[in-house]
Order: sequence, then structure tokens, then C-alpha cells
Amino acid sequence: MNQLTKAIALAATLLSTAQAQTTPPAGTPQIPVAPVTQFPAIVLLPVPAGSTILSVGRLNEDTLFTLRTSASLTLLMDFYAQQLSQQGYQRRAAANDTNKATASYARGNAVLTWTAQREGPDTYQILFDFDRTSVQCQTIGEILAANPQFSTLRSALERADLLVVVNGPALYTLFAPTNAAFQRLNTNDWQALQNDKVALTRLLSYHVVKGVHDKQNVMRDSVQNTLAGRPLTLYPRGEQLRVNEALLEREIRACNGVVHQIDNVLQPGNATSTAPGTTAAASTSTPAASTAVGTVTPREGSIAWTVQRDARLSTLARLLTLTNLDVSLNDDGQYTLLAPTDNAFAQIPAAQLEALTRDRAALTQLLRYHLLPNRHAADTLGRLRQERTLQGAAISATPAGNTVRFNNATVVAADINANNGVIHLIDAVLLPPGFVLPAVR
Repeated sequence: MNQLTKAIALAATLLSTAQAQTTPPAGTPQIPVAPVTQFPAIVLLPVPAGSTILSVGRLNEDTLFTLRTSASLTLLMDFYAQQLSQQGYQRRAAANDTNKATASYARGNAVLTWTAQREGPDTYQILFDFDRTSVQCQTIGEILAANPQFSTLRSALERADLLVVVNGPALYTLFAPTNAAFQRLNTNDWQALQNDKVALTRLLSYHVVKGVHDKQNVMRDSVQNTLAGRPLTLYPRGEQLRVNEALLEREIRACNGVVHQIDNVLQPGNATSTAPGTTAAASTSTPAASTAVGTVTPREGSIAWTVQRDARLSTLARLLTLTNLDVSLNDDGQYTLLAPTDNAFAQIPAAQLEALTRDRAALTQLLRYHLLPNRHAADTLGRLRQERTLQGAAISATPAGNTVRFNNATVVAADINANNGVIHLIDAVLLPPGFVLPAVR
């Protein structure tokens, strides 16, 4: 470690107390940061408390803004390191001097370079510069599939319809028991769980937390609320970190979160136990706010909430729930949903649509082809031309008079805004390249 890096590390340690004070209160101004297409989305980032945004602009596809703040360069660097970490970006390198600071971050195949240049007393010009790498990240689901020691967990998540959740675009932390951990369960109890989908879903939901909580950040919030609506308690024991009764053995970064390999299956019934020398905190989740699969209560104003309340989208609402995509569309990301109306789904023979609902993998692929990363308002749709969907394949956008066509579908109602994106109604169901609707027997 060179002297500069040591100095930065020491400064970050000394300023840890001051950093806590920079957490922005509600109402703090935010910067609209829009990465280039196909990068993990950052839509808004706050500025340190007490700061003033003097200007915001675009430099090619990057974001450039001028900030007046009393924070030092080191403090600014650490403030944005924390904000980006919460969005799944991992800092790779950093350096600063009297007048300039720079740091690079990675998430999947996205590389973000953050640069702050002193322009005058208490005034900085800050650039968010996005770039690409050839390194492809893996989703949480792909990590489980690539590691044989997680085969039992992966099968169980699939049975509980949770695999599609942790394989989706939203950010999650998964506490992942190994096959050996499942083997420690009572054989009869485990067999009964596998035959009781509700109980299995409840157990596995207790292993999933919204957002990215890596080892560097997890101890700042020692109690984490899970998708089951019950808390996990994390605490150090010697040089090890434990969650409830399990040891965190390994951390694996994913492009949509993080996986913590653990040596025991976590039991919701033990959620109120306290770590040595700590006091258990009560869960802030309520049954109404729980995002446990099958019992999602949509967050008011979200895409999921909006779809459920639109009489034209009753079929889509049902299919999103079947695939658990309503969970992702209830989260804090930013998406564009190309929403086939009930009349659009009626163009598919009823028996064929029913067969599709029984093939959850195919149905999930079909619906993800209707989702675009980031928010795309109607006045920008015609400029998309080719846009990659969350299914992975690209979709073609073509101006058509006063509206836009996506492949064979026309937008019939645009700009139905939600707090986590926008919905455009379309008059036909979009089929991904090579996709064939299930045959009716």
C-alpha cells in the first residue's frame, strides 16, 4: 500500500464520525444521474446536507454538476462512496490531493469514474463518467446455478417462486445456506417444508433483504428486515461475522446485489434472539408492508400499484403476480413498462394463454421483454431505436405518426407515471426473438 493510499484510508477512518453527519435528511436536493443505456441504473443521488446545487448539465452521456459545499474533498469522496455502495457499486480505486479527487467504481460491466475538481472556495465541479468493460457480471440466480454447493437452495427458491425475484433487476442481499447447511435440518421437517409452499416461501424469504448489504456496510445496520417481514441480527464474534445462528463464510458480489454464503439455515422463529452484548431491535416492517412472495402489498404510487388499479391491465396484473415480477416493480428502481392491455392479451387464444401461465419460466421471459431499464417518457421513445430489455433481447422502437411502435405493437396510451418508472400501454403482446407460445394439447 503506497503512502497516498494509506493517507486516504487514515483520513476515512478519522472522518467516520463526520461522515455519519453527512447523511442527507428528507428533502435534501438530489442530482439526476443518468448512466448510458444498459448500465445499472442510478437515477437520483443526494448531495451532502447543507450543500447547494449551482448547475447540472450533460457531457456526452455523462452527468456534470457544480456544487457549493463546506465538505472537504475527502469527505465528498467518502459521501459518494457510501451512496454508490448502496446502489451496488463497489469502489476499486481512489486518490485525491488539495484540488482534485477521483475514484472508480464497478457494478457488473459498468465502470463509473467519479471526479471532483475544486473551482473556488467551497465550490466543486463533479463529473459522473460511465464506461463499459468486457467483464460480465452474474445475477444472484446465476451465481447459485454456477455453484453446486447451492443446488438445494436454488431448487427450493425455484419451488417457492423466489428465484425469479433474486434473478431480477432489483437489488437484493441473499444469505445463502449451503447444501451442507440444509443437511443439518431434521429430515422429516425439511421434507414437510418442501411439500408446504407457503411455509417454504416464508422460510426462504427470511434469507432475503432488499438492497446491497456487503460486509463493509452491513454492521452499520446490525438489524436487517427481510422479505418475510422479520429482522435478522448481525454481530461479530471474534474475527467472524454471524447472522443469527449462522456464520458468514464467504461474500460473492452479483450484478443485482450480493450473496453471503452461510453455514446454517436461518429460522424465522429465532429472529428475536439477541446477539451477545446487543439489544434486539424491533422490526420496522408491518404485515401490510411485507414483500413476502404471494402477499405483496404494492407500495402506493409504484408501477405494481398502478397496474393493479388500472381496469385495462387486469390480465397483466395477474401475470406479473404469477411470476413475482410485481415484487421488482414495487421496488425503488426506475423502469419503463410496455403494458399490453386486456384487449392485447385477448388476441392470444385463451387455451394458449392458460398454457403459458403454467410455464412460469416462459411467462417470465415474455413479461421481462416488456420491461426496459430506466424511465423513458413518451417524448424520448422515438429516439430509442434499439433498446435492450430486461429479458436480454433488444426491442425496436419506430416513430409512427403521433405515437411509437415497438416491434408489432403500438403505444395507445403513454406516460402513466409511477414513482419508480413509467407505463406505456400497447395494443399487442410482444414476443422475444425466437419465442414460441406453448402448444395447446
